Amino acid sequence: MLALARRFFDDFAATVFPGRCIVCRAATSGGATFCDDCESKLRKSESRPQCRDCGSPVATEDSPCQRCRGRGFRLFDEVVNLGVYAEPLRPLVHRLKFYHGWSAGEILAIRAAALPRVRELMRHTDVLVPVPLHGWRQITRGFNQADVIATQLGKQTGTKVRRPVIRLRQTKAQSLMTNRLDRLKNLSGAFAVTRPAALRGKRVTLVDDVMTTGATLKALARAVATAEPAAINVFTIALADPTGHTFEAI
Repeated sequence: MLALARRFFDDFAATVFPGRCIVCRAATSGGATFCDDCESKLRKSESRPQCRDCGSPVATEDSPCQRCRGRGFRLFDEVVNLGVYAEPLRPLVHRLKFYHGWSAGEILAIRAAALPRVRELMRHTDVLVPVPLHGWRQITRGFNQADVIATQLGKQTGTKVRRPVIRLRQTKAQSLMTNRLDRLKNLSGAFAVTRPAALRGKRVTLVDDVMTTGATLKALARAVATAEPAAINVFTIALADPTGHTFEAI
């Protein structure tokens, strides 16, 4: 409770008294959101080339992807993210997800909307669909972080946001599971489309905060596929390396 109160106060103070970096709390110039060091790290992460099939970082735009070998994900046409789940994105996502820091989600969505690869993805998108939370989890958390990101991204790019999918049951937190099969079983049959007409024939982009193995987004994609969309893409703020090494070998 003390940590939560401190985070809430930090977010409140950052809004009322600008001039502190929202990542490290260092002083910023001109009321900037990030200090020079965190801004530099973010720009480096954002500018890193990505595989269009799976979103993993690659050496150059034309380099072969060491992760998916050009195969991508069977259920996704295109995968795009803001950057790798490492400093300084990791603490920002934690603030968004666990400490009611929805302003961090809005800031990151605004940054994402300015990137050419995200703009290109939005040109291939008719509808943004945030990953839904179960009702009880949304009540206890107070908001859906994926919805925050999708709403701001839609506002920045003029893309429609729709919520035609529900979460049928409250699953265990995926972050607590390391086994790929356990993650897949945990989400089997977890989603259902309530308004298929909102997706039929549309180019759909699913939105979430972090993608690791892709189990959550794959489960959602299977449900969305029943509505016969024209394409299913993915956008996340961060891509986490399942090996825990933040793609250091790439």
